[in-house]
Amino acid sequence: MKIRNISNLDDVVKKINFVRAGGFPNYFGPQRFGIDNANIQNALKLNERRVSKNLKSIYLSAIRSYFFNEILSERIHRNIHRTELDGDFCLKAKDFEDNQFMLDYVQGTQDKSFFLTGSLLGDNRPEKINDIGLLENEIISKNRDLFNIIKCNRMQLSQRLLIIKPMNLSYYIDLDSICIKFDLPSGAYATSLMRELFKEI
Repeated sequence: MKIRNISNLDDVVKKINFVRAGGFPNYFGPQRFGIDNANIQNALKLNERRVSKNLKSIYLSAIRSYFFNEILSERIHRNIHRTELDGDFCLKAKDFEDNQFMLDYVQGTQDKSFFLTGSLLGDNRPEKINDIGLLENEIISKNRDLFNIIKCNRMQLSQRLLIIKPMNLSYYIDLDSICIKFDLPSGAYATSLMRELFKEI
């Protein structure tokens, strides 16, 4: 991937080195939500019209992705996205096909085989009176209509890594351009990586 006309190449290189060592926020990319968030808007109309099973799945997935992104964004805002909190759910390395894509370990635990995750909300979400439960409740309270759709469609709770580390991340500079190469696991978004590297540049 080649990006041209970069004025602050040194800043980009610093960010590449940071991401290489520590990973980047595992946001769902904008393509998940459609043009102008159309998938979210269509999800809100599911009770008003019939759609194909495939479209319904896309719209419902967009809602859960939206909540995940909002929760992750709030954790970043509070600088707690790399810190294990009361109520966090961590997955073991053996739960992944290729743990080399994962962060080395979760801060706050000595066990390097665990990785910090965030919730993909579901109808079976337990009511948690802890740090994570309170944070999730804050986000849900601002988007009650969307969460009601999750409940009505009996979507099941699952987990997604908060931080992902790209493999084989390399670059070379050509005048005012930079060419970046990397590998990502299934479900991670190159747009989210590029956003991390080039925001505020």
